[in-house]
Amino acid sequence: MFRIDKANRCILWADPHNGAVSHAEYVFLHNTKIARSAIAEKNAFKKSRGYGHPVGRFIPMPQMMHTLLGDREVYTNIHFENIETTPFEYRGSRKIDLDQDGKLQIKQGAKLNTDAMRWKETPDEVVGLPAAVEVRRDKLADKRRHFSEDQMKICEQATIGNGKFDKVSLFGLRPKELTELFPTLREYYEWFVVEDNILSRESISKGLDDDVTKCKWIDGIGRHIRLRKRALPLVQLYLTSLMESNFSDYSWRLRNYLLNMIMQSNIDNNYVKNTREDHLPIAVFSKVSPRRALPFLLHVMLVLGKYETELEIKREVTILDSLCRVKLIDEEAKENREMLEKAVDTLLLRIIKEIFVLQPLTMKRLDEFITETDELLRGVILNDSIPTKELPPCILTELYASRKDLLEKEWTERRGFQVDAMLMNVNGVDGVPTKDLLMEATKSKTIKWDPLTVMKKSEHQSQLSFDEQQMTIRIGKRAIDSYCSQRGGVIQRGVLIDGVPGAGKTFISQVLGLYAISQGLRVMTTALMHARSIALGGYNIHSLFGFPISKPGNLFRYAEASTFRLVLP
Repeated sequence: MFRIDKANRCILWADPHNGAVSHAEYVFLHNTKIARSAIAEKNAFKKSRGYGHPVGRFIPMPQMMHTLLGDREVYTNIHFENIETTPFEYRGSRKIDLDQDGKLQIKQGAKLNTDAMRWKETPDEVVGLPAAVEVRRDKLADKRRHFSEDQMKICEQATIGNGKFDKVSLFGLRPKELTELFPTLREYYEWFVVEDNILSRESISKGLDDDVTKCKWIDGIGRHIRLRKRALPLVQLYLTSLMESNFSDYSWRLRNYLLNMIMQSNIDNNYVKNTREDHLPIAVFSKVSPRRALPFLLHVMLVLGKYETELEIKREVTILDSLCRVKLIDEEAKENREMLEKAVDTLLLRIIKEIFVLQPLTMKRLDEFITETDELLRGVILNDSIPTKELPPCILTELYASRKDLLEKEWTERRGFQVDAMLMNVNGVDGVPTKDLLMEATKSKTIKWDPLTVMKKSEHQSQLSFDEQQMTIRIGKRAIDSYCSQRGGVIQRGVLIDGVPGAGKTFISQVLGLYAISQGLRVMTTALMHARSIALGGYNIHSLFGFPISKPGNLFRYAEASTFRLVLP
């Protein structure tokens, strides 16, 4: 990957005397694609009078016009299919909103062909079902060729985000006749061409047929799908390598029909389109680092796996089950440690050859990615855990405390405030350790007590409320015990306590806080409101994390910054 030259630096500031005039000047930068030159330019800029002012790029007028008009700066005869393989909520075509109750907000209306869409109204929401789904269900006798429940769920997303589908979701809505024969994301977008227009209900009904060799390929949105003529040699090679035992009868019949059609050069226009392209499209997937463990694993499964929809991946309990579901690991290897180790090596080799080789990576970064991917795969497949190179928080805190006397003194004072506040909130509960014992507790000298045994149901408390409190304390205690026993390699997930006002959230938090202190952990409470944080014995959240509240500044400086943002958003 080539570095981008930063060109000239543009600096904007207001007149320091009256603020009525804005000054702008640009400075020529030497070749910043060279690291040493970029460092030298950065050091020189720190010594200049423009340092601290808003900075942008000074670009020529033609480049500015190209940007405003949307013209490309580079032209090529190669077509790229950009496919977002990030988690669903991070994809650019998705916009997820929540209503006041925290539920998924359903948008009214979708930008789809109204002739091909019939709307079903329910008391709470409006769900759109494309005509291709309904006509297929009503016309085709073979239920195996109807859209599955997962595909129906994706179709119903037409009402969310104004009918916009990302390409992974559209892959899940491919024609049912193709779900078994072509189960991979890359080949679908490189070998097939999707018509832009959505067919009418009448056209869809005419195109669908019980005979799989006469049925048009119409996806869940109602668009006609066909093979690219230039892709036929690759399709022939792929179809020849398939085994009949892995497919249903109608899929195998379609496979034989397509193979004979290609070998005899008897092109069927229902299934093949001559796009007159110089090259096949190139699928370009998102760049996801293995340091983001879960997004990276999802990225690998979407790119390399074989599946009908991505919902199959997310339904499994463990990551190993998901990898088996998309056929990246054999089911028989799950119970055999030696076979799993070989599967890890095989999958790592595929990731290097099919994912990393297409990403813009330096050799140093490539080495890091390969090492991190190997550790990640061995962790999730062999040990059912997500590895991390960082020190566990409890160990890192101890390292800091052992080197800073001031921090140790602060912790001692803060623990006293915490214990006082917590004991005050749990006043009247028998079996809670005293303040003296809690202040002396360490990881090597813990206090053995069970917060569950000291919890008693009050006379005005319902049994359901008491059971919920018991369950919450049990989950929190288990998380604290797991946190105390970790030795690296596993990240302990946090616990979120939620409830209506008066449900006992503060009481439960204080009990769990006392238990954490009794196990030698360092506990800190905070709140957005200053008075509330003091009552809990902690710091205000702005003081604890150093969040800026307000900064004094010159009025002209604020105007200067806002003006610059308007000029260069």
